[in-house]
Amino acid sequence: MAHTGVEHRTQFAPDRWDREDEHRRKLAQAANAALKGLTNNHFTLELDLNATTTEVTVETARPGTIGLVVPLSAAAAATVTEYWTEADIGKVTIHHGASATERRVGLVVIG
Repeated sequence: MAHTGVEHRTQFAPDRWDREDEHRRKLAQAANAALKGLTNNHFTLELDLNATTTEVTVETARPGTIGLVVPLSAAAAATVTEYWTEADIGKVTIHHGASATERRVGLVVIG
């Protein structure tokens, strides 16, 4: 599985910081990044070839996390009804039909 877009990951805003002005700056940076769509909950990837699952490392994932799969290629769209996800601590697993064709998808993680 190939991830792309990892360079867009933003740092979490700190709960506390010794210097109040620095803390406000870091909070503003995190909020501005989110407003620009640079959040840590979306991924672009290729589903594993000839496999029925693709595991994605997601730091914030836990049981109950929702993973939404969006096809980004014609090959992925042709099999869109075959996708479902499950989450555990630190990962989201995409279940899909096996294919020898590359399928590019987007994954949005919520919760």
